[in-house]
Amino acid sequence: MLIEVWGPGCARCLQTAQTIERVLRQLGRRAGEDYHLQKIDDPRAIALRKLVTPAVVIDGQVVWQGSVPTADQVKVWLGARP
Repeated sequence: MLIEVWGPGCARCLQTAQTIERVLRQLGRRAGEDYHLQKIDDPRAIALRKLVTPAVVIDGQVVWQGSVPTADQVKVWLGARP
């Protein structure tokens, strides 16, 4: 699973990535084996995709934009029960 956090590196974007990583650890998922997390901070790429940051893209599909998601929201994206 490829999880991308799109944003300029602001506090909200960092918090989004941290929330996702925390939930993945809680679910017993392993980085490099079960998922890859990338942070994309290129302003041109963000503008081309017309994303409102922070944005989360999982396996090419935009699942979240514009605010920091809760842990329960992240669990829903990952198919886990909140």
